[in-house]
This record gives sequence, structure tokens and C-alpha cells, in this order.
Amino acid sequence: LPPVVSSEQAAREGLGRTIFEVLMDKFEELKSPAAHMLTTQYRMNETICKWSSNELYGGRLVAAPEVKSRLLKDLEHVSESEETSEAMVLIDTAGCGYTEDEGVKGESRSN
Repeated sequence: LPPVVSSEQAAREGLGRTIFEVLMDKFEELKSPAAHMLTTQYRMNETICKWSSNELYGGRLVAAPEVKSRLLKDLEHVSESEETSEAMVLIDTAGCGYTEDEGVKGESRSN
């Protein structure tokens, strides 16, 4: 997540950038490989992983074998239902009276 900077002057002076962004720029100037994308994730079911991989990471992420079939219903404290038996459920809230707010730079949305 980006830093939260409420001062325009501080943002102009570079405090709106993460230390990782600053370091990546420095290593890029030196033409030195500083980062390597980790492509195996260990938290999401394969369906969710594929969606986020395609939408955000150019299809480069894969789910680890240990989690790729995991569902909420598999957790001991979660009851089996239609919702917990699916890896991902998208709910269209259009027309339900929910408004969507856009972040300061338009990079984030909430409702």
C-alpha cells in the first residue's frame, strides 16, 4: 500500500513513495536486478488466484498445491453452505443504493 501523506509539500518532496519504490529506482539506475517477483502464493484458492493473477499480475501467479483446492467450508469452524462451497462469489450491487468512493489518485475504490 502507498504511504498516506496529507501534506502536499511532503508528497512533492517524495514522501508519497514507498521505500521499496525508491530502492527499485536506484537499482534500475545502476542496471542491477533488485527485485524478483514471487509467483507462487500460499493463501488463495486457485480460482481466486487465477482471477487476481490475470487482472493484476499478467497471469504470472499460481496457487501452491497445498491451498489451490481450499474452500471456506473446509475450515472446522465454518458451516457448509452454497457460499462457503464456492471459492469466489461475485455479487452485483448495482442499483442497491451503495455508492462507490474513489481514492485520492483514483487508484482505490470503496463502497
